[in-house]
Amino acid sequence: MSELPSLVHARPPAAALRCVLLRHDEPSAAWHHDLLLERPPSIPQAASDPDDRRLITFRLAENPFDPAISEADARRLSDHRAHYLDYEGPLSADRGRVRRLATARILHLDESPTRLTATLALDASNLTLHARRLDADRWRLVLTRLVRS
Repeated sequence: MSELPSLVHARPPAAALRCVLLRHDEPSAAWHHDLLLERPPSIPQAASDPDDRRLITFRLAENPFDPAISEADARRLSDHRAHYLDYEGPLSADRGRVRRLATARILHLDESPTRLTATLALDASNLTLHARRLDADRWRLVLTRLVRS
């Protein structure tokens, strides 16, 4: 079976795409991180669509923005609504609540069904994320940081 070609998402700087890291507290008192990476809207109207599902979403135990973390296992979740780029608070159906821990600008995003590469601009550094699919929803993330001077 051949792999589908990758999709490089390019956009003008004025339409900078965002990435957010959420802490998801579950009702059971367990918690995890949700890393959400924004894709550009596929059609112009999508930007104002309340059900616009264009956030690539990974669930992780580790904080991928922590400089001590260079690799992490993740679960790929279904794409989330763009609403979660700004939302903090309780989730419907008693799924807990989310709180934003960090945001970043996406400088580059290259996605295929089995791989993803993103470069994120954090406060003082750039973070390059290389993700490789291991099976249906398990992924391995390799994180590389470059401190900006």
